[in-house]
Amino acid sequence: MRIYLSLTPNKKIIPFNYQHLLTGCLHKWIGKKNLIHGETSLYSFSWLKNINTNKTGINLTHSSTCFFSFHDDQLAKKVISGIMDDPALFCGAKVRGVDMRLTPEFSAEERFIASSPILIKRADENHKEKHFAFEETESNALMTQTLQTKLVG
Repeated sequence: MRIYLSLTPNKKIIPFNYQHLLTGCLHKWIGKKNLIHGETSLYSFSWLKNINTNKTGINLTHSSTCFFSFHDDQLAKKVISGIMDDPALFCGAKVRGVDMRLTPEFSAEERFIASSPILIKRADENHKEKHFAFEETESNALMTQTLQTKLVG
């Protein structure tokens, strides 16, 4: 399932590295009984779209949007409920509308194009996170492993 969010303009400038803020909102909307925090992400989200940028950051417009995609329809519905309870996003922006789209029927073979960068991270033996860029040798194997984990999830 995918939910498309229509957003209001922000009141404070949004930093270019805002993706952790979107993740934080998602976990806020899931609520206190959040069993997915710290687990393999079976969701994804897009960049903010229809925005204005300047040297200091991003401003949302009256037509700004983003979306979240979920493997689990129940999690998507929980997020929608959380948005209805608290539509605040960050930097003074809010969610002004939600459009829910059911997962389409897929054929035996599909081609997918990512709507935002894919973060590959692993914890080392000291439990410190390491992030891998796409050009690193082990990234291909780690991405395959992540996708296989998500398919089983």
